[in-house]
Amino acid sequence: MFRAAATAPQLRRNRKGHTLNGSRRRVISVVAGAAILGAAATTSGAFAAAPAAPTPKPAPASQTIRALPSAPVEKLIVTYKSQAAEAGSNTAAKSDTAEKAAKTGEKLSFERRLAAGGALVDLGDSATQQDVSKVMDAFRADPAVASVEPDIRAYAMAATPNDTEYAKQWDLFEATGGMNVPGAWDKTTGSGVTVAVIDTGYAAHSDLAANVVSGYDFISSSADARDNNGRDADPKDEGDWNATDNECGSGSKASSSSWHGTHVAGTIAGVTNNTKGIAGIAYNAKIQPVRVLGKCGGSSADIADAIT
Repeated sequence: MFRAAATAPQLRRNRKGHTLNGSRRRVISVVAGAAILGAAATTSGAFAAAPAAPTPKPAPASQTIRALPSAPVEKLIVTYKSQAAEAGSNTAAKSDTAEKAAKTGEKLSFERRLAAGGALVDLGDSATQQDVSKVMDAFRADPAVASVEPDIRAYAMAATPNDTEYAKQWDLFEATGGMNVPGAWDKTTGSGVTVAVIDTGYAAHSDLAANVVSGYDFISSSADARDNNGRDADPKDEGDWNATDNECGSGSKASSSSWHGTHVAGTIAGVTNNTKGIAGIAYNAKIQPVRVLGKCGGSSADIADAIT
């Protein structure tokens, strides 16, 4: 059974001096060891064949994912610098709000103090976008102000994707054994995160391509890599099949390619709400394919180099 991926340090320079990661923090999915050679995670077969699963229950009824409504901004959150009088005095904050109202010609009022210390300033219900910008600029120009931001609306995002295979992904939403992923989508969908999948590489797939970034092939043996050149910057999955029994050691069996890296990548960040295929768990994340497994698996030395 495929086990949960571990988190590893940021990929550093490999022996040829290639850099896989920049300065931004990347989360790394380490798929290595005997577990890789087993069955894939029990999600939809749109990326690879999966083990037999219980008869799926229907996906939960919910609204369709849609664009968020554009609500007008009626209030601002103003945070004053700690040494400013307005940071601790409501009277001073009210006075400053009145000053900004006179300066901008807008009807502003201090509404209340937030738990974190910020001042909530009411703009009224008729402020235009231009009015909001003018007031925010006035607060930003004040050296006593640390920050100012609009008090925007938030919306529940739990929704049923329109991907054609989503109803079969019982592990995402099934009440007893599922992960309640739709509930997690209320919090995050993976934006800003890149997951390095250290596995068999990436086989081009239309339901994943938009979320794939440049990766690397760490297989040092050109024969095992099946690309005639060993390590390179192309993480394309050339297949991990072997034609005959005992080809990969005594007792090994002939097998077809697993395309396991693509399956794992799709489970993590398959493109979602595009009316085809499956829904990715973190569908706004990016995938960095790192190839370490080819013909007859992969060496621990290559895997270690890919991680470090």
